[in-house]
Amino acid sequence: MEPVTGLSRRALFALGIFLILGVVASTVATARSGDRKPGCIDATYDCATFRAGEPVVLGVLSPRDDVDRAVRLVAELWGQDLGGRPLRVLAWNDRCTPEGGASGARELATDSPDEPQVLAVVAETCWAAITPAAQILSDSGITLVSMTGTPVPREAGRPRFHLAVGPLPAVPLQSFEAIYAQRYGPPDPRAVAAAYTADAILRTARSLVGRTADGALLVPRTPLRDGLIQAGFVRVGWGRSGS
Repeated sequence: MEPVTGLSRRALFALGIFLILGVVASTVATARSGDRKPGCIDATYDCATFRAGEPVVLGVLSPRDDVDRAVRLVAELWGQDLGGRPLRVLAWNDRCTPEGGASGARELATDSPDEPQVLAVVAETCWAAITPAAQILSDSGITLVSMTGTPVPREAGRPRFHLAVGPLPAVPLQSFEAIYAQRYGPPDPRAVAAAYTADAILRTARSLVGRTADGALLVPRTPLRDGLIQAGFVRVGWGRSGS
């Protein structure tokens, strides 16, 4: 016997599924819109947010110890000059493999309620690792600046937040090279490039910092990427033409 509504059981079942999916979609949309921080000017990828008392975190993706050391030294020299916050470096050894690159990128992109977010990522690794890492981080709106010579190929999709280091400025970073040489010996060019990159990320972020009423520090992700491109020695890094 058909229901008194005049609709078959199959039609009612389909209608029920449609309503459930509609509620789920509405809930997801509400959650996404609710995630946007008050005062954040980036409507697309929101802001890297550091709550009161949290350090600003800079990521490193590389199998090279000297790249890690270079970024840590830059963070040390900056002190608390970015919004009055200490800096923390979160490094991941990707082992120059696709699996390592993907694992590292997911770790750096994870938004844990117990840990501060990652501002941006400095990378010096091989093509096999940078391809999945660039896509994962870009999907999260996290800028990855790479010293890797081979750019991400076009067939990998367009990771809009993957940038590449171009010609470095002629003026050396103040204090960095002397202190690095004293501690570890003369820096490799890749370590120097990593230091320039980390310094550019922090300088650009400092020019964009905003604050919320409860003391959180905000850095909008898309303007951070665009500001790094305008820095001159950082360029869009996807595709073999560099376009």
